[in-house]
Amino acid sequence: MDTIFGIRKLGRRLTWPVVTLGMFDGVHLGHQKVIEKIVSLANKTNGESIVLTFDRHPRSFLSKKPQSCITSLEHRLVLFGRLGVDITVVLKFDKKIAETSAEDFIAKIMYNSLGARVVVLGFNCSFGKDRRGNASMVCGFAHKYGFEVISCEPVEFEGEIISSTTIRKNIIQGNLQKAKGMLGRHVSVFGTVIKGSGRGKELGFPTANLNLHHEVRPPSGVYATKVFFDGKEYNA
Repeated sequence: MDTIFGIRKLGRRLTWPVVTLGMFDGVHLGHQKVIEKIVSLANKTNGESIVLTFDRHPRSFLSKKPQSCITSLEHRLVLFGRLGVDITVVLKFDKKIAETSAEDFIAKIMYNSLGARVVVLGFNCSFGKDRRGNASMVCGFAHKYGFEVISCEPVEFEGEIISSTTIRKNIIQGNLQKAKGMLGRHVSVFGTVIKGSGRGKELGFPTANLNLHHEVRPPSGVYATKVFFDGKEYNA
């Protein structure tokens, strides 16, 4: 998967772009349904599957405070790649993006910059200033700009619609089995090992201190885990 930071750095015309848009925090089963759709459609048309996402959660910019996410940008990019996405375009969520109307977002980014031929959106996707953009609005511009719009239905787990908010809440509360069911994989954290206080040496076994990049974490406790590092898996 190619990752491009900034829409102006595309550098070429895309081939039959099948585009989706979203934060995709957690890349849960609902998100996976959307992303698998763009990958499938792109494969059928010899086109390219494009995920358009943001470098930070919009609330982080609007509230001026870092927001804890299920998956950091780095983590999301890994998961997008595993799903077979061709290109992820990462937009910096700044004042300019925050003040871009939904209509301008469709015209300038989806149409002019990406040349979208198909746009696939989640049922509750929102974008643009004041979150006024949604699947219904994009459908209204489909004829004008010559692209097809597909809106994906929500995915449920145990009778509840899967959402990033619900998963975040379950992880924080320690309901990891429910979070796992909604994510479609084990709960995981993505972090950078940092220097700690050296307590592992005193305890007699190695430990690792992680900077979790503002990812949510389960309550304090002892957990059976696996560590993935440099292409290898370790019990921890």
